Amino acid sequence: MSEFINIFGFSSDALGIGGALFSLLIWLKMRTEKKFNEQRIKIQLTVPNTTLSFDFPYEIERKFLSRSELQGLLCMLPVHNSSNRYSLSFLTTSAYFQKLKKAQDEENTTVIEITCTQAEWDDFDWEKIQANQNQNQN
Repeated sequence: MSEFINIFGFSSDALGIGGALFSLLIWLKMRTEKKFNEQRIKIQLTVPNTTLSFDFPYEIERKFLSRSELQGLLCMLPVHNSSNRYSLSFLTTSAYFQKLKKAQDEENTTVIEITCTQAEWDDFDWEKIQANQNQNQN
């Protein structure tokens, strides 16, 4: 009988230690994932082959980075014709979805660049955008 108790006690200890190690591994994995998901992603609007670039004044946590969230941010930028919404041809390309997916999945991606043509850039009301930024800084 005492041999059974010794074996049972040893098994219980081994299971307890194993359970604790498993719990520790799960906690470390969840902590790493939380850190990854809370990384902030910078958003840039640029015109290729020019010096025109706009960094959004706010960043999005990776866990909230989605197509609709990015387009919502773009909607916040005023355009010259206030009855119209912005129009960016890049947002319908596979390159856009690849950049978005890369920013969602890869830790070393901290910026998502949205490119536009010069004409699309000119549709935005940069005077109002600058005025809004200056107002927010004060």
